[in-house]
Amino acid sequence: MKNLQLKNTGTKALTYDASIEWHGEHDGVDASLDVSQLTANAGSSKAFNLTLTVGSSVEEDTFYEGQVNLKSQGHPDLHLPFVVNVGKEQPATGFGIQELSLSNTVIYPNRSSQNSTDLSFKLSGSNANVYRIDLVNLDDESLGFLDVKYAPAGENLKTGTYTLKNIGNAYHPFETVQEGDEEVLKPVLDSNGKPTTSYLKDGVYRVYVLADQVKSSDEYAVIHKNEGAYEGFISFRVDNTRENNPGDPGPGPGPGNGPGGSGSTPAQPSGNESVGSVIDQGQKQIPVAAKTSSNNGVTTASISDSDLKAAISSAGSSAAAVVISAPRNDANVTFTLTADQVKALSTLPKGSTVVFSTGGSAISVPVTVFGKAPANTSFELVIKKADDQKSKFETTVPGSKVIGAPVSFEAFWVTGSARASVQVPNQIFIKRSFTVPGSIDPNTAGVLFEENGKITPVSSVFKAQKGGSTIVTVSRPGFSVYAAVSRTVKFNDIVSSPAASDITALANKLIIDGTAEGIFSPKSNLTRAEFTALLSRSLGLRSNAASSFADVNATAWYANDVSAAYESGLIQGVGQNKFAPNASVTRQEMAVILHRALQLTDVEVKASNPSFSAYADDAKVAPYAKDAVKSLASAGIVSGDANIFNPTAAATRETVAAALHQLLIKTNLID
Repeated sequence: MKNLQLKNTGTKALTYDASIEWHGEHDGVDASLDVSQLTANAGSSKAFNLTLTVGSSVEEDTFYEGQVNLKSQGHPDLHLPFVVNVGKEQPATGFGIQELSLSNTVIYPNRSSQNSTDLSFKLSGSNANVYRIDLVNLDDESLGFLDVKYAPAGENLKTGTYTLKNIGNAYHPFETVQEGDEEVLKPVLDSNGKPTTSYLKDGVYRVYVLADQVKSSDEYAVIHKNEGAYEGFISFRVDNTRENNPGDPGPGPGPGNGPGGSGSTPAQPSGNESVGSVIDQGQKQIPVAAKTSSNNGVTTASISDSDLKAAISSAGSSAAAVVISAPRNDANVTFTLTADQVKALSTLPKGSTVVFSTGGSAISVPVTVFGKAPANTSFELVIKKADDQKSKFETTVPGSKVIGAPVSFEAFWVTGSARASVQVPNQIFIKRSFTVPGSIDPNTAGVLFEENGKITPVSSVFKAQKGGSTIVTVSRPGFSVYAAVSRTVKFNDIVSSPAASDITALANKLIIDGTAEGIFSPKSNLTRAEFTALLSRSLGLRSNAASSFADVNATAWYANDVSAAYESGLIQGVGQNKFAPNASVTRQEMAVILHRALQLTDVEVKASNPSFSAYADDAKVAPYAKDAVKSLASAGIVSGDANIFNPTAAATRETVAAALHQLLIKTNLID
């Protein structure tokens, strides 16, 4: 049986009819699919299986060809060829990398058994003096490498079988480096010139083997995929949970393929998927079991000093995610940390977080928050369902409906009987996730959050799970109460707009509204106040401070948004203590503010147009905006018209919608 996958990179769900077509006679050999029709939701993948059967009377050393056909009305047909070889030996495929296999297609790094896998592959190509084994995620992004091997100087690697043993969740990460007009991947090196180590979060990954001919003998040199290079890949799954889950597959070998092959796609994990949504790639995941007690319907979860000490020791010098899970899926759980534990957690390496998880919900608190704890205070974090607040959210957005139950995430510093809410500056983003019923397609629902009595939208990611539920993830400063919300939005004046899909997506996510019922006014200009409010709310920024600008009235509808943007470093005003809220925002002002927002999220965005140098009217771009315009244009966030940027022209509503949507996508804040 072969595991196949249909990946939909578009913005709408696609349904295909699936069938088998043979190329010639195939007596005694048959193939079948486990589905006759399959649907891949927008931005997601759909797995299906091809099963082959060979009768005992079929002669050896014969082969049969066929293909899987996928057809969808209004879309090009898809064809996946396959070859059935009958015999005891692997056939020569013509590929330089062949016969990839793994001893385990699922590994559990935090368990005593099946915590690693061994890779073997056959190098049949003779014109390579180096191979490198990389890790690639399902979005085809290279994360880092596992191993590099060079032949002796002046020689090529010998053909034959190579092995790499004990592949776990550790790898050496890459960073993107600009070399001339080209972006290349290089290992991240420490102060001693050695590759740093990161760790895989839960998920499916591809082991990618590249063999090539290079001139450099530098152990960590960039290896380009030149013409004639050999490559192959195979997939495996990482499950960082500590305890065994019923139904987890046991050890088993998995075949791999050369270029164009699918590899084997391991079964998806069961358990609390919300944890994986709040852990960053590269963090070392360290589970810590919590002990619980219940009183009056409230469950309290705590951890021992010895378990925490062991977790901190396990992290070493790597960024870690210490995962504290309540063993029961209760709807109302209070996690507690003593003052000494708070102090200990603040010593974890930079980039570390503490994840609190229960009942399909999780929140990842950066250790920098614990570093700001008042002296001798303990910490409480409460995760609970907030069904009683449903109507409040629905009233805020007419025509909306809350999906499932709102979830509250609240944190407190505790001294004796006194509790004070934990205040988080706008420079620290906190990820939280919660589970709602139903399989919800991307860009069809959004999130509202309530803080200090004010309800506003915030960017969100919806990821449908097997079993008919959806994980909702929100990353913003602060804690608060969150509700997944759907509403029907249709604008009648955006059919010809190049930003129609961006506008619709942001409207469905509750981020942007029209100017009237069914009207968006895509060509209208946006004021500086409107743009700032749109950006502040999409990032979930809030402020308790009064406005710093003389021309922003404290009672203005946008006052809090302007204060939050100013606190976050997104805006600086126009001089003389003025903000000019009613002036149109220009295209170069938009670029500068969006660029600051990109820096605020601390997400490294890869250039989608790395060869971009400058627009034809670059001389008209103000000096303060040149770097921002070039950076965002290279990243594909802003665009011009026929290589003209028009920096001083007013930014239209459709222009802002397109740029904001791309920014939120590239910073992983939205679907």
